[in-house]
This record gives sequence, C-alpha cells and structure tokens, in this order.
Amino acid sequence: MEEDDFKRRRLLESVISIIPQSDEQPIWLAGYTEYSQLTPLKQDFLWLIEKLQTSESNCIQRIYAQLIRWKIDWYSADQVSAVITFSQINSALKAEFLLELEPILLNSNRAEQEKIEYIKHQEMTLKNKQKLLEPPPKARISTYLSQFETGSVAAWWHLCREMTLLPTSTHYHERFESDITTLPGWQEADEETRLRIIAAAKEYIDQGDPETNAWFGTNSFHYSALAGYKALRLLSTKEPNFIATITAKIWEKWAAIILDYPNAREDKDKNIRRRLIKEAYQNAPHEFVRALIILIDHENAEHRSIDINSELNACWDERLASVLFDKIQDERLTTKSLGNLLKDLLVNQFDRAKAFAESLITLPLPTAGEARKKAIIAAQMLMLYSEDAGWSVVWNAVQQDPEFGREVLEAISYGVKYEGHIEQRLKEDCIADLYIFLVQQYPDSDVKKPEDSEDEALTGVEAYLVEPEDSIRVWRDYIPQRLQERATPESCAALRKIIHELPELKEKLQWRLLEAEALIRRQTWKPSQPEDILQLVLAQEPSNLYLSNQLEEIGLRTQKMAEEPKVDQSIHIAGSNVSGVVNTGSGKIENKINPLNAEKRFDWKSWLSITVALISVAASGVFNDEIKQFFKRNPSPHVEQKLEKQTN
Repeated sequence: MEEDDFKRRRLLESVISIIPQSDEQPIWLAGYTEYSQLTPLKQDFLWLIEKLQTSESNCIQRIYAQLIRWKIDWYSADQVSAVITFSQINSALKAEFLLELEPILLNSNRAEQEKIEYIKHQEMTLKNKQKLLEPPPKARISTYLSQFETGSVAAWWHLCREMTLLPTSTHYHERFESDITTLPGWQEADEETRLRIIAAAKEYIDQGDPETNAWFGTNSFHYSALAGYKALRLLSTKEPNFIATITAKIWEKWAAIILDYPNAREDKDKNIRRRLIKEAYQNAPHEFVRALIILIDHENAEHRSIDINSELNACWDERLASVLFDKIQDERLTTKSLGNLLKDLLVNQFDRAKAFAESLITLPLPTAGEARKKAIIAAQMLMLYSEDAGWSVVWNAVQQDPEFGREVLEAISYGVKYEGHIEQRLKEDCIADLYIFLVQQYPDSDVKKPEDSEDEALTGVEAYLVEPEDSIRVWRDYIPQRLQERATPESCAALRKIIHELPELKEKLQWRLLEAEALIRRQTWKPSQPEDILQLVLAQEPSNLYLSNQLEEIGLRTQKMAEEPKVDQSIHIAGSNVSGVVNTGSGKIENKINPLNAEKRFDWKSWLSITVALISVAASGVFNDEIKQFFKRNPSPHVEQKLEKQTN
C-alpha cells in the first residue's frame, strides 16, 4: 500500500464510506497500533483535505477531519496554513481544530471533554511505546546482511526496509526515503556494519534486477527498483569516486528508477540528485530518453500536466532539446503539458521552439477550442521566457482581439507584477503600448470595494480573495515608475506618448516625466575643463564687423533712453525745498525734493556714460594685451601650446 498512492487512497476511501455512523472515533485508521497497516501517509495530507471538501455526508466529513488531525505535521507550515484556511469554510474541520483555533474556558464542559480525549490518546501512545520489536532492528539488519553476503541478492531490499525500524516500531516507516544514512538502522549501526552496507550497495547495483518492465509507467513501484536507487544514493554520499567507475550497462539498467523515484525531488541534497540524473543521461542516453518519453506520456494522461521536465536541467543539451521539441508537436499533449515543455525550451533559448510558439498564434485568432487555448499558452510562454517577450507577434494578436490579450496578461500578472522582468525585455515604446492597453482595459472605476454589512461584525482578519484584475492593476501602476527609472530619451518619449494618449493621467504622470528628464541631465552632464574656460578668456580679438554691430546696438539703446522721461535741468531752490520739473512731452509736473535726499540721489546719467565708455574701450581692444599678459602668468604647458598657436 505504501508504494502505490492511487491504490492506498482508493482503499481508504472505500473503507471510510462503509463506516457506520457512530460517535466512536475510528482510531484504528490513525496507524497508532500494530494492526493499523491501512493509514494515510504524509503525502496524503492534501488529498484528505480535498476529500473533506468534496464529501456530502456530515459523518464522512467528520472522519476525514479526524484523520487530518491525527496526521497533521505541526512543523509543516504548509499543512498548518491549509488547516487554518479550510477551517474557515468547513464546519467539520473547524470543530475538529476548535481547541487550536479558539480559546477554551477552564472548567467548562468542553475543557473536560478535551482533557478526556488527551488522556485517552496518551494512554494509547504509551501502550504502544512499551512494546519492543522482537527480534530488534539491529538483529534484523545483521541477518539480512549475512543473507546478502551469502548470495541472496533480494536480501538487499529487505535490509533497506528493516533500516526504517525503531525498537518500538509497529510498522515500517519512510519506505520512500532515498537517503539510507538518515534511517534509524544506519544511525544505530557501528562502523563495521556501515562498511558492510556500503559493500552490499556496490554489489546490488551490479547484480540486482529493477524489473523495470513490470512497474514502469504505472502508479506502483517494485522494492527491487527502489532499493537500487537507494544503493546509488548511498554510494554518491559515501563513495562519490565509485560513481565514476559504474559502467554504461549498469546506468542503463537503473535509468528508469533514477528518473521516476518517488519523492526524489524532495531530496535535501539537490546536488546528489542532479549528479545521478546527469550520469544516467550521459552514460545511457537512449534508455534515458526512452524512459523520459514514457513518463511524459504518463504524466500528461494521468495529471494533464508534466513535471518530470523539472529534473532535466543538469543534463540539458542539443540532443535533449530536440527530443522535447519533437514532443511538443504531439497533438495528444494537453495545453498545460505543452506549456510545461515550451517553457524549458524557451528558457534554454532553443530557437525552433520560439518559432513554433509563434506559429500557434495565427491571425485571425481561433474563437474557441483547443486551438485558442494553445494560442493563449504559447503567448504566455513567449512573454515570460523569450528574449523579446515575443512582442511583435503577441501584440498584433492583442490588438486584433483584446479579450485574448486579457486572458494572456491575467494568467501571467501574478508572477510578474513586482519584478518587471517583462518590461526589461521590451523597448520603451512597446512598454507604453502595454501600459495604455492595461489602463483602457482595467480602469480604476471598475474596482469594486467590499461593502460593509450592518448585520455582521468582523471578528478577525477580513479575508479578501485576490483576483487576476487586482494583480493586473498592481503591475500596471508600476510601469510608469519603471519608465522613469530607465531615464533614456526613449523612456521620456514613451511617457509623453502615454500622456498624449491618456490626457486624464497628465497630472499623475507629468512629474515622472520631469524626473526622468532631470535624471538624464544628471547622467549626461560633463563639467567644463580648465583649458576650455581659459580658451574662452583668451579668445581672439573681435572683428571689425562684430565691433560695428556692438556700436550700432549701443546707439539704439542710447536713443531709447533719450526718449524716456527727463528731469528739467532748471532746478529752483526755495528755502529748504528743491523744485524739479519732469517733462513728459504732454505737460509738466512740479516735484519738490528734500535737499538732504537730493544729495543722495542716484546719478544714472553719469553711470550710463561710464558704462558706455567702458564698453567702447573693451570693444576697441586697447587693453587686450594687458589682459592676456595677466592670464599668461604661470600657464600650464597645455595652455602655453595653445597660446603659441594663436600667436603664430
């Protein structure tokens, strides 16, 4: 039962369905006693929750809830989180975990009931702990080692089972644990016994028979095959140099179980797992590929998706890519399976895969059916994993069919909304098009705010289901910031394009454009060099034409000032007051000025005369030689060379 998840679950489901309604708990399903060989395993936890949700009978739901309580691993965050989540929508599960989810008043009836259940559980556990295996695990291990050393090859897989036992065990544990060194039998073994186990592992991979044809491609495994993988795993840890000496014939024999070992992806030492897969592929490529195709077909038919491809990174090459490319053209592949394989090919930049994905997005787009589903998954994979996000093809399809664009973008938005790695592969103008599309298709006015109920009061954290539209809007709102941070002329042009197309967002986006422009100036500004400044100071004497233009401009300014209001030169002082007449051309206005203030009056005519004189002298170049002589003091060699060139 432990080797076949499908059969074990079918049997559990059948047994639970015929249990009569009773207040007694089916404790015998918990696996606490030596007679409880039928019990859910840790890989069945999520299956138990699924059955709880789909069961219509309250009695059956209560049994599944009890099993979930008995089998939960309180050290697993995923399992605890699942219980908390589903307890909110399932009353049977909530009732079973009420002790953990809600406080219990001391001395209440419920507290007394929980106390009775706890004592009952402790008594049963203590009773089981008092029983010891006979013969003990050490003796069992020694027996099977001796049998193997005397020629019984099958004794190896019996030995692997016995190593899972503790002195108080009532049944075999962790039969799928691939690392023998973590098992109680290895931990308790002395050094001599460990060396004998390693020697037996070497012998078994040579002499053992995995019986591949009897189980491969099904939901079951033979002990003989499982034991072979455990032997290879042990040797990779304790005798790593020995792995390189294994012949191609041996790798060919164990290739299938290396690929298909259950729970192998949970191995804590990923490097060992990768090395075994790589060695199997390099030494037995034909058998490896044959087994891989069988597993792909099995997973596609059984699960409607493919997961084995995640194991292939360690051995990726052109030959393997070609095999997978041929497979993605198989019409029997589901849409999800197609996406699984297409992802790997695009990530590894297999050019023919990109062309194939683009060929699935034909215009006009299919309106329904598998063809449309494959076009959508192809567009998703291109946007996520191709170098240019497949934009030219995907954008044409989106423009023709906005609903197609919504389906594609909503499917990928959750994983890309914060990272921005799609924008990193797009040109700025394309990013602007994407943003405009998202704003038009997902306006903020469509956001529905939850309405508070007057009849219901919140007693905890309010749950909110994140919809694809929420992820889209988060992604959308990050795009202007990413354009601003690029700080290129093209990104500024993209922001201007957005503002032009969406004038209602001008106030919201204008400051980002200004910031981007300022950032460009900061990044491109170069300070003037001292030589450039001196070159300006030591410029050549102005030409006659330049002087003529300057004098003409001075004349025009003088004429303009002459037309401004003037103070009459005839000033009459009578007593303590000074009289002045201002001539405006249309009449005279008499002003009286305090004599003290008259002394402090700004004589603008005198200053104007001086300014004109200085400009004339400078323009004539009379003192150019003196100015040059001033700047010639201790010049740098570089400036001296420039001065010599100017003199010549």
